[in-house]
Amino acid sequence: MNAAAIHWNGQVLLDLQILFGGLTEKPMALEYAWIHFMMLSTLIPTLIHFTVAGAAAVMVFPNQWRQSILNKWEERGDAQTGALWYVTLVPVLGLAAPLFFLWLLYKLISAHGGWFGYFLLDWAQTLSTVFDPLIG
Repeated sequence: MNAAAIHWNGQVLLDLQILFGGLTEKPMALEYAWIHFMMLSTLIPTLIHFTVAGAAAVMVFPNQWRQSILNKWEERGDAQTGALWYVTLVPVLGLAAPLFFLWLLYKLISAHGGWFGYFLLDWAQTLSTVFDPLIG
């Protein structure tokens, strides 16, 4: 993208070398707050996708569980209670599991001084130099 911007108007659109250097030196600086906001704004759709996937995942619970609730519905008193718990807890599980995985991802990225986050930053910088030789 920078190569196209340089070809078009002779200026760099976003100097990635300065950006990556600044993020490495001062990751919490106010001038880089837009990057943190951008990352957060991509996590919200991810949470929605994870929730849909979680809801789909709980549907693969064995059919036997659902069938045991329906068997002898009128004769068993605990069938209604089982149905209530199933209908109540399955959607909660479909939401709680994705939230847990996003929290786990946050812990992974920020653990031990954020070494994994810095690794991802170095990886992005390496990719940018491969695709845009003007950076390196």
